[in-house]
Amino acid sequence: MPLQFGSSYCFSDFRLWARHFAGPIYLPPEGRSILTHLRSNGPLAFLDVLQRFADIGSPWAAATLAYIHLYPSRGPRRNPERAISVCERTAQAGDAYSQFVLAWALRLSGRKSRAIAWMKSASVQQFPPAALDLTRFVWNGWGLTAADPWGAVRMLKYAKSLHHRGTLSLRCAYFKTGRLGWPWTLIGNCVAPIAVIRHGTGLLLDPFSAENLLFDPQADYALLKSCACHSDRGL
Repeated sequence: MPLQFGSSYCFSDFRLWARHFAGPIYLPPEGRSILTHLRSNGPLAFLDVLQRFADIGSPWAAATLAYIHLYPSRGPRRNPERAISVCERTAQAGDAYSQFVLAWALRLSGRKSRAIAWMKSASVQQFPPAALDLTRFVWNGWGLTAADPWGAVRMLKYAKSLHHRGTLSLRCAYFKTGRLGWPWTLIGNCVAPIAVIRHGTGLLLDPFSAENLLFDPQADYALLKSCACHSDRGL
């Protein structure tokens, strides 16, 4: 959504996102119209329309719905198997967003080798969040014979070339672990505030962009703030 400075609608998407979501979520341009249902009728209408689009085979809707399932709905428990059932077909059909979500769902369910294969597939298609999160797989050694911290850092160049605004944040997070030596720890701590501002600015300008999507595998909260809504309706 282009900025309209001087307009009462400036940053309206950010306000909508901040009201209803606890973290970044991606909606492609062809799916942005669904936000009118969220704005006018609330989360239930948003989820109902999203489900209808997914039921008729919309890849972006299936991926978005599955992404919501990656987060807990009620309490700290996640439902990765539900996410897999929602997006596996569209991932197999080649949709990069679905492949990215499927990769995380498989990772959360312990199938690391399959997970990294799908993340690589989405990354090859130049899906920015996949390019970024593939480095997390390499950093931790998920689906690999061993972790490769420096390899993960080098791979961040690809995510940066795709303009993911969380690249600097993740680079600083890697540096701050101390695994790369104390000079890099110092650099990570010094640059981290700039990284937070950079990613925060991206969310302010377009909170539903792929360039701002950053999944939190440690989250113990629902992505959609009205978590009871989609829990009770069996989403």
